[in-house]
Amino acid sequence: TVTSIENNAFSGCIGLSTMTIPSSVTTIGNGAFSDCAGLNSLIMLTATPPAMGTGAFEGCTATVSVPAAGVEDYKAAEGWNTYSASIAGYSNEIHTVTFDSQGATKAANPASIAVEPPNVTVGALPTAPERTGYLFGGWFKEPGGAGGEFTASTVVSSNMTVYAKWESYEYTVTFDDQGATTPASPTSKAVASPNTAVDSLPSEPENTGYYFGGWNTKADGTGTVFTASTPVTGNITVYAVWLNNPTRIVTFDSQGATTFAGPTTIEVISPNVTVDSLPTAPKKTGYSFGGWYKGEGGTEGEFTISTVVMEDITVYAYWIPVYVVSYNGNGNTGGGVPTEQTANNGTNITLRTNYNNLKKTGYTFSGWNTRADGTGTSYAVGDSYTVTKNITLYAKWIINNYTVTYDGNGNTSGSAPSSQSADYNSNIALRTNINNLEKTGYIFSGWN
Repeated sequence: TVTSIENNAFSGCIGLSTMTIPSSVTTIGNGAFSDCAGLNSLIMLTATPPAMGTGAFEGCTATVSVPAAGVEDYKAAEGWNTYSASIAGYSNEIHTVTFDSQGATKAANPASIAVEPPNVTVGALPTAPERTGYLFGGWFKEPGGAGGEFTASTVVSSNMTVYAKWESYEYTVTFDDQGATTPASPTSKAVASPNTAVDSLPSEPENTGYYFGGWNTKADGTGTVFTASTPVTGNITVYAVWLNNPTRIVTFDSQGATTFAGPTTIEVISPNVTVDSLPTAPKKTGYSFGGWYKGEGGTEGEFTISTVVMEDITVYAYWIPVYVVSYNGNGNTGGGVPTEQTANNGTNITLRTNYNNLKKTGYTFSGWNTRADGTGTSYAVGDSYTVTKNITLYAKWIINNYTVTYDGNGNTSGSAPSSQSADYNSNIALRTNINNLEKTGYIFSGWN
């Protein structure tokens, strides 16, 4: 029902990037979109240009997309003719833009975007692809950064493929030894594409009265530890960490264990910066010990024998539930049920085969099922199964089908009846002498 956009309605809306104006609008007032510096796409749904007021789009650089049949009318209309170079027509066709990530380690997502009328742009680009050792330099209409850049506001008038541009880099890592008696050597290293880290650290510096604690991204040692494998994403200075050798205590919290770790605390005494060994692993009924972590429940990073200890710290046992997979013969009449299996939560096990020659009279063994009546999930012997809870698997039995065959037993005329098939333990009516079975000198009297 909107027929008019009044004077200064959106003036100064610098965050406005896209506007679609319905065909019902016949007038656009003075300064309606003036100083909308972020407006890059204006889509008109009518082929007839609305009357435009003075300075309606002053200060805007938007691409104006109109129905193809109305392009010339817009370019000639008063006010609109000021923007004739930015006026483009659209049709009712859907065009697809395919994003070729050009050998990326992690491709763009999504890999293609459909541009549906009245839209003439993709509106938003996919997530940028990633390629180890290179920087993403945008999308281009031809490989290698040729053909002009493709952006979210590029007008799409046909199906097209655009290509990721990959740029090389060279960064410098500077090693600040913070007043060492013997400096590190060398004092800087270059990291250039396609490498992502320094090839090795410089020789360790020495500082009388202090212990070298490695390299850190902050001068006070409170940043991130820098090693030979740390990804380098720009020019960076890292700093020598000097330790004045305090004794630090690591407390091991067994988190409700049945049998606690021993010992429960370990001192880290200079010049050591790690524990010399971990305590004996704790035990907890129904769980598997998954290591020590800086946060409860296996969070904030694992604590190992090589973890640098910079302060007194408490680490926590991580417990992984252990579940039992049990087997049930489900009415077997012979053989033995396979033994149960135990496994950590989320691990895969191979289900038991019928190694105990499980049997059931009149039936054939055909694997396992989560329900005794066979209506649950079925598994073949030797299938992989992901353990997430305690479960009983029941033997799955398929009833045998037998054949009753008739023999004329020396008959001299006629023929024996056709055979019959039936499931185990079912009742059937035996055939009559339907084929006039005869034997000279004898009377037919049934079957044996």
